[in-house]
Amino acid sequence: MTENDLTTSLNLQPVSPLPDATRKYFDVCQEKLGLIPNVLKAHSFNIDKLNAFTGLYNELMLADSNLSKLEREMIAVVVSSINRCFYCLTAHGAAVRELSGDPILGEKLVMNFRTAELSSRTKVMLEFVEKVTLESHKVNETDRQNLREAGFNDADIWDIANITAFKIFFNTFACLMCFMNTNVAAIDLPSSAKLVASDQSDTKNISLALSSWDRERGISRLNITGKTVTNVYQIDGTSLTLDQMFKPIIDDLENRKFSVELYCNTQVCGGFNFRKNLEIFKPPFMLVNVANYSVVTAKKNNTAVSLIASKLGTTIYLQVVSIGINENDLIQPDIKSETNSFSFTLINEGAIVLDDLIYRSGSSTLGDGPFNSLLELARFLKSTPTASIILVGHSDSTGELSQNIELSKNRAQAVADRLINSHSIDQSRISAEGIGFLSPKTNNSTEISRKKNRRVEAVLILP
Repeated sequence: MTENDLTTSLNLQPVSPLPDATRKYFDVCQEKLGLIPNVLKAHSFNIDKLNAFTGLYNELMLADSNLSKLEREMIAVVVSSINRCFYCLTAHGAAVRELSGDPILGEKLVMNFRTAELSSRTKVMLEFVEKVTLESHKVNETDRQNLREAGFNDADIWDIANITAFKIFFNTFACLMCFMNTNVAAIDLPSSAKLVASDQSDTKNISLALSSWDRERGISRLNITGKTVTNVYQIDGTSLTLDQMFKPIIDDLENRKFSVELYCNTQVCGGFNFRKNLEIFKPPFMLVNVANYSVVTAKKNNTAVSLIASKLGTTIYLQVVSIGINENDLIQPDIKSETNSFSFTLINEGAIVLDDLIYRSGSSTLGDGPFNSLLELARFLKSTPTASIILVGHSDSTGELSQNIELSKNRAQAVADRLINSHSIDQSRISAEGIGFLSPKTNNSTEISRKKNRRVEAVLILP
C-alpha cells in the first residue's frame, strides 16, 4: 500500500506480508464484494486490532440473532444518519437496499425513518435507537418496556443496544480518522453542499458524453469500465451560478492531472436533445432544469468523472459519477453538515425561517413531509436541552388582519404539534404565536413576494 492508497488521515502502513488468515479473509471480501472495505485496510497495520474489530463486527452484524440482518443494517443507517457519517451511510445504505429489495428504503432511513413504510415493531426499535444515539442518558425502563411490548425479548434489546453503541463508536472513530469511502471520488464543493444520496456498484460500463449534441452526428461518447460511485449533492439558498460553482472544481481536476474533455451549458450542450440522453439519479434527489444545466466530463488514464449540475430557483443539484477513481485522486470536499449550518444560523441570528414547509391551500393543515427544517430543528433541540423555541407564524396582507393572525398562529401551532408528536420534543419547550402580516420580509405586491411573507419562524430562547 502506497501513500496514495492510505484509507485514513494517518500514515499507518499495513503489515507486510499479511498473515495467511488475513490474506484469505481479504480474498473472500474481494470475491464476494468486489472490493476490500477500507475499514479493514485501515486496521491492517495491526493484525490484533483488525481481528478484534472484525470479531466484534461479525458477532454483532452477522451472527445468529432474533434480529434479522436487515434490522441490524437499518439500525446502522439510522445511527449513521444522525451522526452524519457518510462513509457508514454509503456501506450500510447499500446493504439495506440489497437485503430489502427496496431501492428507496435506504434513502428514507437516511432522511427520516418515520417516512418509511415500516412495521410498528421496527418503528419502536428505531425510535429507541434514535434516543440512545441522541440522549442515551435519558433512556429508562419505559423505553425498554416499549420494546418488549413490540415483541422484542431482553436478549433482543441487548443486541439492539449493542449494535447502536458499536455504530456510535465507529461513526465517531471514522470521522476522527477521516475514513474514506472505497473508490468514492471527492471534489472541492461549496461549504453549504449537503450529500443527499449515494450509490455504488461493482465493475460497470459507463458511457460518458464527450461532445455537445449535433443534429447529424449526435453525441460523441467515451465508454469506460470500472467500479462506479454516484453521489448527489444539493446546495440550497445559493447565489452562485453554475459556472461560478464549476470553476474551482475544474481547477482542482486539472491540478490533479485530469483532462477536461467536455464542459458545456444548456444551449451549447444541445438543450433538451442533449438532456434526454443523460443518465440522472432518481428524483427528488437529482433534478434537471432543461433551461439551466451544465455538464463536465474529465478523464485520467483509465478513470473518469462525470459532473452534471442544474439550478432551480436558489438550489443547485449536483450529480458526481466517478468510474475507477482512487479516492485520493480528487480533493476531499469541505462539506458542512446541514445540522451545523442550521444550528449556526439559529444560534447566531436568534431565529430561522422554516422555509420548506407546505400547507394545504388556505389551510393550517401541515403537509406530510418530511421537512428537513423540522428534522434539523428537532436535532438542535435534542442536542441543546436548555433551549426552547417560540414558533411565529406570518401571513401575506390578503384579507383581514384578525383572520390572518388566527391563520398564522394555527400554522405555527401545526408545526409545534408535529415536533411534539413526530419528533418527541417536550411540549413545555415549544410555544406558538401568530402575527399575521405585521412583520413582512418584503412588500406584498406580487405572488412571489407574498409567498416570502407567508412563513413560520423559529425564535430561539436560551436561559
